[in-house]
Amino acid sequence: MAIAELPGARLHYDVYGEGPWLVFAHGAGGNRLSWWQQIPHFAARFRCVVYDQPGWGASTCDDGPDPRRFAPDLTALLDHLAITRVALVGQSMGGWAVLGCALAAPERVTHVVLASTLAGLLDETTSTQLSQVIDASAERPLDAHAALAADFPQRDPARTFLFERIAAMNPPLSAAFLHALVRLRLAPPTAPPPFATAFVAGDRDPTYSFIVLSTSRAEPTAARCRAGRARGKEWDWGNLRLTTQRATARTGASCERDEARGSRAAQA
Repeated sequence: MAIAELPGARLHYDVYGEGPWLVFAHGAGGNRLSWWQQIPHFAARFRCVVYDQPGWGASTCDDGPDPRRFAPDLTALLDHLAITRVALVGQSMGGWAVLGCALAAPERVTHVVLASTLAGLLDETTSTQLSQVIDASAERPLDAHAALAADFPQRDPARTFLFERIAAMNPPLSAAFLHALVRLRLAPPTAPPPFATAFVAGDRDPTYSFIVLSTSRAEPTAARCRAGRARGKEWDWGNLRLTTQRATARTGASCERDEARGSRAAQA
């Protein structure tokens, strides 16, 4: 484990493998250990970076967790590692870090993968609705069960235990933080981004697929799209690709196929 000393924060990170740079940003219920399935697969071909976002896992920040830090701190981590070209993967909360970084420095980014994240897709109405849900839920620790299917603990108790232990490494999330996250707006690009963009949704998460499909053309922050076509469970809008994938131990292979699709989409 290595540490990047940033203004007001200390980021803990790990680097695995050799090859082109590939950086993973975790969600609110995880930390850098959340990528335990992806790293063994991708480290064979990429130099993979996993890190704890400020306030998660072993990383600290002087003023407490703040979603406004996510993108600048990721950019600072790239600077710390002297990374000039990189592919970025953001899951859930990590999407705000990845998309914000990519839009701020598009010349450094080759690919963006947004997995089950609402970053760049929320408008005023949906943000207000999510804030109401946050208020109704009250403050509580975000445990692993919040992200698992109802029957998952019975079907896979071993992985349930692992996810619970990973989540337990993080501090409880406050309602104030969650409100700030869903209210965070990313400046939309003034032109189509030069990097390939892919959305990944679980096949048991139809709500997220619907949100991506219904808002991406209306809210262009996540990607500049043009009208496209639907083919089964795959939708194509030029440089935007959404693919629903079944979450299995072969997640790495699925992401590798998405990477190839994203590259072709960028050339469309």
